[in-house]
Amino acid sequence: MKDLIAAALFIIALAATAALYMGQGAIGALAGSGIVLALLGFAIRNVVADTLSGIALAMEAPFRIGDWVDIDTLALAKVIEIGWRTTRLQTPDATYMILPNSQIARHRITNFSAPKREFRSQVNITLDHVLPIDKARVIMLAALGNARLRTHSQ
Repeated sequence: MKDLIAAALFIIALAATAALYMGQGAIGALAGSGIVLALLGFAIRNVVADTLSGIALAMEAPFRIGDWVDIDTLALAKVIEIGWRTTRLQTPDATYMILPNSQIARHRITNFSAPKREFRSQVNITLDHVLPIDKARVIMLAALGNARLRTHSQ
């Protein structure tokens, strides 16, 4: 925030200096600098929104690095890194995602790792309704026996 204020003051001083150098009065300098600031405000509004959302997420701490989270409609993943503007996630299929903090802040967050660090996942299995129960049991137990379990370190 300190850097943003310093940049805005620098731009105002630069605009005022340029206006006075070109013979404009104080009113012309203020009008010109106001237009420049409005344009810059529109240009950096996403950066500011992401940064302010990052500060809010850091203060509220709905998740930590290593937590498994479900961010509605965005991701079901493990938190790898939390920054000022973005949060980096890794999905169960090893897809690396970078999400702006402003998007995360607008969605419901479910933290599967809080308050305990263990993670549980559910899998829905659909079998044909004409399949006999005994055969379905054999198929599911065979699939479970061949499944590869992942640990938190992966």
